[in-house]
Amino acid sequence: QAAAEGEEEKDDEPPPAEEAPPPPPKRKRLSKEFREFLFYLLFLAAFGAVVFGPRGADPFFTRSALDQQFLGNDYDKGINYLGTASVSQVWQWIDAIMLPNVYPTAWYNDEPRRGDARRQITDLHNFRLGAARLRALRVKPCTAEHLTSYFQPLLGGDRCYPRYVGECASMASGETTEDTADWVNPHPGDTAGVLPAAIAYQDATATGEAPFFSPHTRISYCAGGQVVDLPSDLANASAVARALWNSTWVDRSVRALLFEVNLYNANTDMVTVLRHCVEMTAEGAIVPSYSVHIAPLLRLTRAVENDGVPM
Repeated sequence: QAAAEGEEEKDDEPPPAEEAPPPPPKRKRLSKEFREFLFYLLFLAAFGAVVFGPRGADPFFTRSALDQQFLGNDYDKGINYLGTASVSQVWQWIDAIMLPNVYPTAWYNDEPRRGDARRQITDLHNFRLGAARLRALRVKPCTAEHLTSYFQPLLGGDRCYPRYVGECASMASGETTEDTADWVNPHPGDTAGVLPAAIAYQDATATGEAPFFSPHTRISYCAGGQVVDLPSDLANASAVARALWNSTWVDRSVRALLFEVNLYNANTDMVTVLRHCVEMTAEGAIVPSYSVHIAPLLRLTRAVENDGVPM
């Protein structure tokens, strides 16, 4: 009987408690660097949507039209702008291609242009905004002391001109080779009434230009320079260009000559900044390049102000 009672008591004991399962492992939080990387990707996506989303094919075809006019046409037998290889050919291109296309005097059927039609370039769609501009960037002359004594007498006291080092932000501390002096016309009597006796150097604030980065020499040219704004008609603009040629405005100190003009296409509501740059390196090479920047005309601001752009 006692044994039976002991067995009953054992049966009445509760079963041993099961062990609790281990807690699930804690989720690892994303690292700070990874979160910043995700935010950066979101920023790039938003930036790309804003900048490239509204764009269509207009800039591509605008550039194609300008390439056909200013690059594709030969100014000499078999020579176009990109084949320019001497300073004299630079002036040939300006006289035969650039000026007639920017300052046309007649339509394709030789009918004379009148009034505002003269501001249309030869593609019939882009209007010239303001004056076309020639801008020369020079370097300071250096002495020939670094040359061997054998070659110094051969120079006859002439100076040398170094490579262009356009440290534009350091100009105040003199860490640039750019010459900011005025150009003095050596033949003022020959160009009286066409050119001034001197052409002053203008800094970036005065020119309103942006630096130009050459894709070939990898040199960044500052926004200043000696500026000549050409007149608004072909005859006078050509006269100024010829006077600059005759006065040797482009000499051994010039490292870059830029031709700049702004255009507006009312059909596409696009503004174009067209820049041709001919580099004249210290080694003697002629390196032509160009850039075409095309953008809509402040569409977001105009939409807010209801200025020709619907909301």
